[in-house]
Amino acid sequence: MKKHNNILNILVSIILALIFSIFLLAEQSLMFNQNVEAGIFSSNKTEDIEDNSEVKQLDDGTIEIIKDDENWLLPEIFFETENKSQQDITFPDFSEIQASQYIVMDLDSNEILLEKGMNEIAYPASMTKVLTALTVIESPDFDLEKPVIFSEYAVDMPSPVSVTAGFSAGEETSTKNALSLMLVKSANDCARALAENYGGTEEDFVVLMNAKAQEIGCTNTNMTESAGFGLEDHHFSPYDLALIIQRAMQHDIFNEIVSTKTYFAEPTSYNGTTGWQVASNSNLLLTVGDNSLKSTYLHTYDGVKTGTTDLAGYCLAAAVHTYDGRHLCGIIFNGDIQLASGQTRIEILLRGILEKAAIDADCPDEQDTLVFLQDNPGIIEKIQMLKKSEINQIVQIENSENNTDNEEVESKIIENKNGSSKSDNDKKNVIQNDKINSEKTEGQKLLAAENILFFIALLLLLIIIIALSRKLFKSNHHKKRR
Repeated sequence: MKKHNNILNILVSIILALIFSIFLLAEQSLMFNQNVEAGIFSSNKTEDIEDNSEVKQLDDGTIEIIKDDENWLLPEIFFETENKSQQDITFPDFSEIQASQYIVMDLDSNEILLEKGMNEIAYPASMTKVLTALTVIESPDFDLEKPVIFSEYAVDMPSPVSVTAGFSAGEETSTKNALSLMLVKSANDCARALAENYGGTEEDFVVLMNAKAQEIGCTNTNMTESAGFGLEDHHFSPYDLALIIQRAMQHDIFNEIVSTKTYFAEPTSYNGTTGWQVASNSNLLLTVGDNSLKSTYLHTYDGVKTGTTDLAGYCLAAAVHTYDGRHLCGIIFNGDIQLASGQTRIEILLRGILEKAAIDADCPDEQDTLVFLQDNPGIIEKIQMLKKSEINQIVQIENSENNTDNEEVESKIIENKNGSSKSDNDKKNVIQNDKINSEKTEGQKLLAAENILFFIALLLLLIIIIALSRKLFKSNHHKKRR
């Protein structure tokens, strides 16, 4: 009898432990769902929060915050992104960076944050194309659809290794296509063709280029041709080029092109049915900078242009936004350092120069921006509302009638609450946000299903234990009677 009682006590203990486990699992599940719904930041929602800040999403997906005349950019950590590739790169100390000249200028205030020989003559190579593009864009007859016809001179390169888009003599394309291939791929045939079509001859166009430089305030600039093949008599100073870039980036079309990572060429008169090439931006700060060349002080790169010749060496001009919204332009001429990998990368050098300038200017790092957000729950609420409204839009569209045309669906996706159109980049960000939200929802559903199955299994186990207990009790009872 004592033996049976011990068995019964053990079974009761097991039952109680299982019941406790059920309650514990249910509590953990509830906490999980609450954490998922809360997002990265848990805003302390209060009725008395007064916040006069402005929150908006830019075309590249970045969220801009304006508060008390301060401009902040949302750090990437808010989007739950990880930056693992950067850990594999060892960046040189600023003292190790070698260059003939360099400059970092605030494009909004004209403040010079860092420089070396900024007013001395420097050889720009293909960075010449920035002034070529600006002269075209500010031409009285500028039109993105204006035909650009390629002459024998335009397609005849002085060197067999010269970068070209591959146009043939007599071929015709649009101004926008020629500009894009010139700035993204650094196509020299496009530079020459644009010069001829907007200047009559390249010589006449060069006169316009030098006049444009003088108009801007350049004092050490002399252009001899449009593509960057010029030698000793073809030069900028770093400061002059920074002024030219500043002027160029006031034009939306220039910003759009130089910030393009991959460009799909338009059809031409010789290739009229489909686009015939894909061009990757020659500026690696733009294509991989936000990941592998990321800095805790530099938020997002957005241009501008590379340049390389035997005389000029490795050159690069780049623009970057800091977390506090400063728009910096960095230019390096004839940069050189031998890395551990045995490779020389001008992008790494300019990234180091830009970071040094940002640190010296007391720009906040990513952690400072997170602290700012956490100290302003009202802003966090606005961000969450912004992203939630976009997600709701796309959910409504997905639940619309099945007979809706694809073109109509796409147009609805890129419409905001005011009925205005968003860019394709915005559409991608909306879809990405919806994907993240959908993944979280699916995770919750999966967890709930697992919990249900676990509860059923526990219930069956309890039934079995109770049945065994009753059987043991009856057996013990019969023994007593005997």
